[in-house]
Amino acid sequence: MPTSPVRFRVQRIRDGEWLHHDYPLSDVEITYTLSGPTQIVGKIEPENRDLADVGIYPWGTWLIPELDGEIMAPPCIILPSSITQEELRIEAVGFTQYAQRQRLRDKFELGSPTVGIDLDPLDIVRYLWDYIQGAPARDLGVVVDDTKTTVKLGTPKVESNPDSGPYTLSWWESPNIGQEIDRLAKETPFDYRERAEWKPDKSGPALHLDLGFPRIGRRRFDLRFAQGENIDDLQPIEEDPELFASTVIVHGRGEGSEMVQGRADAEHPYTLPITTVIEDKTLTTKEACNKRASDELQRRSLTAESRLQINEVTLDIYNQHAPLGSFDVGDEILIHANLAYIGEVALWHRITSMTLNINEETMKLSLVRSGLELQNFDPGFAAPLPSTWALGVVGSSELGETTTLA
Repeated sequence: MPTSPVRFRVQRIRDGEWLHHDYPLSDVEITYTLSGPTQIVGKIEPENRDLADVGIYPWGTWLIPELDGEIMAPPCIILPSSITQEELRIEAVGFTQYAQRQRLRDKFELGSPTVGIDLDPLDIVRYLWDYIQGAPARDLGVVVDDTKTTVKLGTPKVESNPDSGPYTLSWWESPNIGQEIDRLAKETPFDYRERAEWKPDKSGPALHLDLGFPRIGRRRFDLRFAQGENIDDLQPIEEDPELFASTVIVHGRGEGSEMVQGRADAEHPYTLPITTVIEDKTLTTKEACNKRASDELQRRSLTAESRLQINEVTLDIYNQHAPLGSFDVGDEILIHANLAYIGEVALWHRITSMTLNINEETMKLSLVRSGLELQNFDPGFAAPLPSTWALGVVGSSELGETTTLA
């Protein structure tokens, strides 16, 4: 359990000079984001105005949150400030935002023996970060991990196929590096996540860009998130209209007319036909795409309960069952809740962002439904009990069986 408050260190990026070891920020919120930059916002109170400028240069200064001597969130780059009445607002963003401000201005040369053919998208990410940090003035010291995918981009050019050809970036168009990384992340797909710790001599932060294919994070059977226990606030639970379909089309590997595709259909006599499209570039055959489409159709044709979506939950930072530091964005968590008209259920959701309110000592989790499993449970037990009306056991853990409405 932490024994000291969060403090903020301020360091110049280019030369490593320490500017302040306890920068007096108040009303601070720290937001961790999956496949996006961390964000820190706060303010300098009027009584600390003499400390507002300690040699801080926008886009040149780290803001490093520390708790019990350890970096508690990836360091953020301080942005230009704004003044509201007598308060100075401080905003800072994680290092992946820096890629959004960089443009490729050199010839693209990734690939051997042929440039642009059969490229792993994550090799392209590493190539682009190498380009950013190839100039000493732009070198943040980010280490990108060596994860690989099964996806390949770029083919030999075939005149009869307008969608064929090598992957390339045209320097004369000054492509935005961060936007290209995010496009690759969406289409491949893969996740990324910022991470940091102190260098061994504590002279500054050591920055890491973690990559996950097809995703990052893990399903957390070891933690408990329950309304009335450690969830203080549970935002609207609604039926997600995107989780219903009577036709599912799956786009696999390839581009244009050469793309591998699959399809599955169902007849619902009392509903209008609804079509959804899923991109999964890991699929290389029609049979695999058809199976994925069939599986998705089965999930998306279920009862309303299976499409429930919890948008946000709020917990105390130091709650007993899932305290700060025990999970991360990208992880899947089982939310136990008591719903009107439905009763007590447990729904798997994935954490897409987490915002810490330092003053209130709370953490707000933004969620998306990660699976269409629905569990009923007996509130007298820590483990969810198998549903009496669900069909087909799809997995189990030390917390009990997971069932699906098939």
